[in-house]
Amino acid sequence: AAQLNPGSSLPFHNLGNLYGYELGNAERAEQNFIRALANGKNDVYVYYSAFEFYRDVKKDFVIARKVLEDGIANNPLQADTLRTALKSL
Repeated sequence: AAQLNPGSSLPFHNLGNLYGYELGNAERAEQNFIRALANGKNDVYVYYSAFEFYRDVKKDFVIARKVLEDGIANNPLQADTLRTALKSL
């Protein structure tokens, strides 16, 4: 799917989850989340998933916070979930 539609966020989001949680390859997961975020500036779910990855897998709360802040800035009208997550950090 990523090869057929390289501008989409969804396949890279899914690969990020696969590598991060199922295959235990945080480096490949991060590469895919970065690509998903670049492709999906308006996809709030991508920001939330990337936040969870950085919080839970990488244990990098600085980047996790940055992902949420970027998501809120890019989606101010649809970012309630991101705002709630930000309060939890």
